[in-house]
Amino acid sequence: MLNELTRFERFTVFKPPALPEVFDFGAAIPTAEGVSYSSYPYSASEKMETGFALGVAVGYAFKNNLRIEGELAYQGNKATYSESYMGDEYYSDSENIHTLMGLINSYYDFKNSSDFTPYIGAGIGVGGFVNEGASEVIGAAFAYQVGGGIDYSITNKISVGVKYRYMGLANEIINNSIGNSEVASHNIYAGARFYF
Repeated sequence: MLNELTRFERFTVFKPPALPEVFDFGAAIPTAEGVSYSSYPYSASEKMETGFALGVAVGYAFKNNLRIEGELAYQGNKATYSESYMGDEYYSDSENIHTLMGLINSYYDFKNSSDFTPYIGAGIGVGGFVNEGASEVIGAAFAYQVGGGIDYSITNKISVGVKYRYMGLANEIINNSIGNSEVASHNIYAGARFYF
């Protein structure tokens, strides 16, 4: 009877990994001002502006300070496209660029005795984008992110924080053809994490 009771007590105190849900909102800053094309006497350029970024993730937080999350991330940027002939601009149009990524992320938390927890992380996945302009461009690509941040624990179930991530799409498949350009941005977020 004692052995059975001991086994039952051990079973009841077992705690599975915590399940965190993450909500982030921030700014998406392009890594470059834009791209340009030139074939004299014609030239064209596209300049991207700082946009906004959103992220929602669900995952597991393990006791060894590791976290694994599945994330859906979106960002939107405006851009200005222009064409010139012999240096004189004759066409200009505003574009909206939408990027959506599905990522699997891994993070390591540097836990300490304070309520502040810095962390680093990286992730990979698949992304797609739509460029709404004079001619709509649709593409898909390998997606990635790397960065870090710091969380502040309000309670043992809720934390808030800020983070930075470098996010990008590489080797896009644009309108069914493979390209070698890269769409990337520096993203800064503020967000909240809830543990269940």
